Amino acid sequence: MDRLSAEAGPLPSPPAAGKRRREVQPGAVDAPDCANRWLAEDIDAVDCLNPLAVRIVLKRPNPLFGRFLAAAPTTIVAADAPVHEQHFIGTGPYMLTECNRHKAVLEAFDDYFGLRPYIDTVQFWHVPPDAARQIGYRLAGSGEPPEAMRGGNEEKEMEHAAVEERVEQGFRFLLFNTRDAGRMQDRALRHAIQELCDVEAMWRDLGRSGLVPASHFVPGKSKPFARSLRQARHWLAQSGYKGEEVHLSLLDLPAAWEEGRWLKRRAARIGLDLVLHPYALGELYDGSREERMDLILSGYVSSHDPLLSMMGAFQNPVLPFRKWMADEHIQLIDGLLEKIKQAPPLAGEAVGDEIIRYLHDNMLLVFLYHPRHRHRFDRMLRDIQFDPFAFPDVTALWVRPAWTAEGRRQP
Repeated sequence: MDRLSAEAGPLPSPPAAGKRRREVQPGAVDAPDCANRWLAEDIDAVDCLNPLAVRIVLKRPNPLFGRFLAAAPTTIVAADAPVHEQHFIGTGPYMLTECNRHKAVLEAFDDYFGLRPYIDTVQFWHVPPDAARQIGYRLAGSGEPPEAMRGGNEEKEMEHAAVEERVEQGFRFLLFNTRDAGRMQDRALRHAIQELCDVEAMWRDLGRSGLVPASHFVPGKSKPFARSLRQARHWLAQSGYKGEEVHLSLLDLPAAWEEGRWLKRRAARIGLDLVLHPYALGELYDGSREERMDLILSGYVSSHDPLLSMMGAFQNPVLPFRKWMADEHIQLIDGLLEKIKQAPPLAGEAVGDEIIRYLHDNMLLVFLYHPRHRHRFDRMLRDIQFDPFAFPDVTALWVRPAWTAEGRRQP
């Protein structure tokens, strides 16, 4: 565990720590709308033993708690450390010195107990999505960037830049509102809509390539599936649908609109009236429009810990899984999540697969596809890597590990 906070330095030592015990307890997670309360709900108390150590007392055994502490939202800071809603809190080699709509700035944290980074300052700039798709990475002083890296000349781009394609540790999905929308409790109607979602036909009609169909949270566990308009018509006829409008909520992004309009056209072919409603990510925290939404077209991205990400997907009250699934389903899934917490790692993964089967068997969620990301960068940046959220990780460019994966010391 990192023991120093880049926000406030060392933790307060006794006797100050003793009188602060109640302050550092996770009281904020008691709020019902706290997105990450599930990570701390087993904590009974936190004691600061000295400036470099804390003792966490749990209400009950939780073999996964060590992984909970490694999750990004779980950070230990001093009781008097400033906390800003728009700022990240970190305990690593960098501290956040600026964060606004245009850029975020990290500066080396001199009090970090590990090695000090060679780079003093790192800046992250926000750019429009259209511009971001044409950005190429190159080393300063390595010459002018190839025009192809800006102009989209595919052949020249391959000559001057390394191109990496990777499958996202996440998936796009269509979720049924079985909590508020009465018509979505009609299993036959849900089956009809699921059959509409033929992603192979979508990819073909939209002129896309590189489809990776999804049937699981984890790409490596997904399998192809078959869906058809004929089955969609059959199940719509078996349902109680009488021509009412069915409201689909989707992210206000070009790709989501493209997919939403494709679904609307396809639904019209079987007599289903689909109405599209855009929403922004910030509106996830605003429940004013949820009652009239029947479906949501959205996506979920996993972290480097897929099992923990699956738990977060269903435990986070802000995300659509918990907000829109009926209580009967959430209660059963909660029971399975509790089994994951108490199970050994491999057994926990098996319980996670059981949750996926439950989603399929009850047609609560239509898995669509795993997105692919394409990155271009100067060949000298051959060690560049990307995290599950597609952000570039350039650590390997200046940090050489002491040992190789085979156990041999690096030259």
